[in-house]
Amino acid sequence: MFTRTMLGAAGLAIASLAALTPVASAAPASVLDDGLVKATVRFHTTDNDKDHDSHVTVYVKEKDGTIAARTDSDFGQFPDNSDNGPFGMQVLDAATRDDFAGGTAVVRIDPKGNDTWQFTMYVELDFANGRVKNFQSENLSLSEDGRQQTFPIQ
Repeated sequence: MFTRTMLGAAGLAIASLAALTPVASAAPASVLDDGLVKATVRFHTTDNDKDHDSHVTVYVKEKDGTIAARTDSDFGQFPDNSDNGPFGMQVLDAATRDDFAGGTAVVRIDPKGNDTWQFTMYVELDFANGRVKNFQSENLSLSEDGRQQTFPIQ
């Protein structure tokens, strides 16, 4: 299809060609078929709650260090012995399941003042081909003195 538009008194012509050449995908078909499409995180707080204004950041890294998904928010208070989430994570890279072998998950807390939070974290990664990768880390404890923990994706 060829279109031509005349603009202004100077008679500037703009021509465009459309639908003549297929657009190539930005990623190989295997990545699109198997790529990460959704990620969620949820928490089970044990016997030490998270304060309402403590900011939480979670990200999942591929084996090469690329951040594939992340979220951060205050999320409100997480009382003792409560389940919170799932919370959606922003998918930043359509990584495959194989890209996560040897990868890591990171959880960080930035409290306003003093806050110690003890919990288990559960992450679910959903892929375009319908496969799901679940992993968890138990007995985590974060505070103003120990703000971040990293653990392997298994």
